[in-house]
Amino acid sequence: MYVDAVLVPAETDGIEPGEFGAVAVIDVLRATTTIVTALENGARGVVPVGSPDDARAWRAAGPDVVLGGERGARALAGFDLGNSPLEYGPERVAGKLVVMTTTNGTAAFERARSVAGGAAVIAACLRNAQAAAQRLRQLAGAQGGGALIVCAGTDGRFSAEDAYAAAVVLEAMAREGPLELGDGAQAALRMAGTVASPRAALRATRHGRKLVQLGFETDVDFCAKVSVSDTVPTLVSGVLVREGSGPARGE
Repeated sequence: MYVDAVLVPAETDGIEPGEFGAVAVIDVLRATTTIVTALENGARGVVPVGSPDDARAWRAAGPDVVLGGERGARALAGFDLGNSPLEYGPERVAGKLVVMTTTNGTAAFERARSVAGGAAVIAACLRNAQAAAQRLRQLAGAQGGGALIVCAGTDGRFSAEDAYAAAVVLEAMAREGPLELGDGAQAALRMAGTVASPRAALRATRHGRKLVQLGFETDVDFCAKVSVSDTVPTLVSGVLVREGSGPARGE
């Protein structure tokens, strides 16, 4: 199976829609980790939107809508939750529809949708790496195509933590069978081979250091756990739901 990774979101501009059979988005610090955690803890779904105003427009959808997100790693005024996965416990999100906007991660889903064509889009992170790898293989195989990993980056620039997480997913995919690697996938794997541990990998990055300085040290360590979740968020009609679920708008 052919698999590649784009290490900054703008690289998707060079990809034809439908070129790949499945697409995974990674924003390990912290959007895709938070999305996995929210669904694990009983959220009906997570809607990734582009702006705070887009998120606020969902307030009219009903009392079971929770707004979450950040800009510059800080929670947004008037929102129910920030972007810390530790905020998304069952007492806050069970049975709710989470509408989320973040600096990098939710924008990456728009990028992924633009190149997916009719292909499936999933959310991956370190915590669900093994499950996401298996699902990415299955989905791409079912479409008879390759798989693409979209790294969210930070403010349009390369983020080592996302490339590292992509490499962990790629390694898990390789354990399931042979891969033909594109250049981006090869680059991610080479970088990952120099890292001592997932925790060290995340803490050494610019964004990881910023989160620690802002008091989110526990978040970084939570995001560094590998393959502890079997939850694979899958985009269905604009809503990320647990694998096998349908749209979660409350119809």
